[in-house]
Amino acid sequence: MAFLIMLVIANVIVEENRKNISLMKVLGYKNKEIGDIILNIYTPFIIFAYLISIPAMVYLIRYILDILADDIGFIIPVSISFFQGFVGLIAILIAYYLGIGFSKRVLNKISLSEALKRE
Repeated sequence: MAFLIMLVIANVIVEENRKNISLMKVLGYKNKEIGDIILNIYTPFIIFAYLISIPAMVYLIRYILDILADDIGFIIPVSISFFQGFVGLIAILIAYYLGIGFSKRVLNKISLSEALKRE
């Protein structure tokens, strides 16, 4: 699921910046440089959002289970280990970089003439 979301987001970023990518090619930027500028800029945001989401998720699940515990009559403990959080981060980053890899193929196919077309 995360892979599909990352793939869609990366493709949307490439499509929205199609004209800018073409202009960068006209200015002499290499495809790798363009990919780094357009796509890899979001890596710190992905890591930050993941690290913030772990405590938020644990708090939300505990809250929901506390409400359910009043109705059910028993408590289900919620915890996450450092190893589980690390594995999740690695999985998200792998999905992100796979999505970027597929989007770079689209980025490489954008022609120089796109910058000259009028909208």
